[in-house]
Amino acid sequence: MIEQNTPYAHLLQYMGNLTFDKIRNRAVKDILELMPQSLQEILYEKLNRGLCILDNEPQMGIYLYAFGKMHQAKLNNAFNRLPKSFLEQHEINIIDYGCGLGLGMMCYADYLRDNDYTQQVQTITLIEPSEICLKRAALYASMFFPDADIVTVNKTFDELDETDIYCDEDIPTLHILSNVLDILDFDMKDFAELLKGQTKGYNQFVCVGPYFNYPDKDGRMEQFCSLLNGENYYSKSFDKYEFDETKAWTAIILCFVVRKAHVNNLSTKVTKAEIIKGIEDELGVVYSKDGKKLLKCKNRELKSYSIKHGTELICNNAFENCVYLRDFNFSDSIITIGSRIFVFCESLQQVTIPSSVLTIGINPFIDCKKVGLKSNSSRFVVKDGLFIDNQGVIISFVGKNEKVIFPNTVNTVGDFAFCGCRVIQQIDIPDSVTMVRKGAFASSTLQRISIPDTITSIEEYVFGSCTLLQQITIPQSVTKIEDRAFYCCKSLQQINIPDFVTKIGDAAFYGCESLQQINIPDSITKIGYNAFCDCKSLQKITISKGSLGRFRKMLPEELWSKLYENQSL
Repeated sequence: MIEQNTPYAHLLQYMGNLTFDKIRNRAVKDILELMPQSLQEILYEKLNRGLCILDNEPQMGIYLYAFGKMHQAKLNNAFNRLPKSFLEQHEINIIDYGCGLGLGMMCYADYLRDNDYTQQVQTITLIEPSEICLKRAALYASMFFPDADIVTVNKTFDELDETDIYCDEDIPTLHILSNVLDILDFDMKDFAELLKGQTKGYNQFVCVGPYFNYPDKDGRMEQFCSLLNGENYYSKSFDKYEFDETKAWTAIILCFVVRKAHVNNLSTKVTKAEIIKGIEDELGVVYSKDGKKLLKCKNRELKSYSIKHGTELICNNAFENCVYLRDFNFSDSIITIGSRIFVFCESLQQVTIPSSVLTIGINPFIDCKKVGLKSNSSRFVVKDGLFIDNQGVIISFVGKNEKVIFPNTVNTVGDFAFCGCRVIQQIDIPDSVTMVRKGAFASSTLQRISIPDTITSIEEYVFGSCTLLQQITIPQSVTKIEDRAFYCCKSLQQINIPDFVTKIGDAAFYGCESLQQINIPDSITKIGYNAFCDCKSLQKITISKGSLGRFRKMLPEELWSKLYENQSL
């Protein structure tokens, strides 16, 4: 569906080097020279502040005359907020929703040219209920992007179905919604649900519209972003004369990203075969052949590094033992950060997590003694040295405080979150926390900790090698002490096991050489292999007489004999 063989279509062929300003100036010239003032006023009134569906040539001209410059200014403001990594994408697709005459598409073409970006637009999808506008928009699209495939959809938003919207998993998509989300005559939830089901890959949304100071309308952009689970990285409202001090224009501008990239299906683990086949840069950092994965740094003398644009994933332990690495910059194309990528990077200073990052693996900053962390992503925050995701999980600790108090927004201490921390001495965990995961405090300088009764399990290696841990009270809510939970806690002298614990895992107290006494409640049904091995100072173990025979089979012979000889039972 495209306008062809009309006087206007032939006219455009001779205008050359089309821009939106040329298109609008031609419309303004025709209106001022050929249209009486009274007719201009009638047509303007019929536009209903731009909300009506245009259905004839004079209306299209008046619309460009009356609203064109305002839309152009809002769109340029929004395009100026797009990440550089998106604007530098070699190929993109465009979907222009409620496109009208295709102002969004034309203004984007001008923006690329004016800022020296050379994107190749593969497909332009134009969605518009007015047939005459849609044909005219397709005509403009064919001239602004002559190499693009043009798809026209002559429907309202409520009429759209899955066949009308397509997002490529490999090619980023720019979604333009100019002055459409404030319209109340379509179902926002159904529209968003349709898009949510169709979005794949990397999707940038640009939404502009008027500011009404009326919540039902002004809140629709934020609602739209929320329904799509988008990451809002720019949002601003402008009242009269705030957007342009010479104009009474109002504006709401919202830019957000939705990523459903195939990179999420890639493993952050790296194999020898990948490294052999990879491409090593001039600083000794190896990337996958397609440039999307940073595999490993071979240069242990590396002092400064910036990740290349286009990289989407950093593999586990990528910069391990780069002890001289001080300055590090992420590319804003990064989506996934693997586990322990900076382990033992003891010189690392300031690191900023970009807004593009969606997932982060197990503690990326193990034993980074000097690192200061910032986050530009709405999915992660840094508060009092705690690096927390938007699900309430502590990923890492990069603070300098000896005592740490968690905010009540935290519900989980992540795997190895405090592992290797050489600063902390005391931690108070609030009742909001229901899970402390594997190795959370392992190999740290922790001395004292309070655990709430919301915790039901002491997970594997949680306090492993906490050689300074002196005291801990396990709450009555705990039912399991997993393998190596207190492995080599050399300063731990006494521990009280709650009455409802059923399991003490393998090597749970292995190497607790200062442990002098312990109680074993009747609820225990399993004591694992080497649970109390190398507990050199253990002299007293409390067991009820009725359970002696049962526990006799669970405890190692050397421990049983020693306790029996000392009459400690």
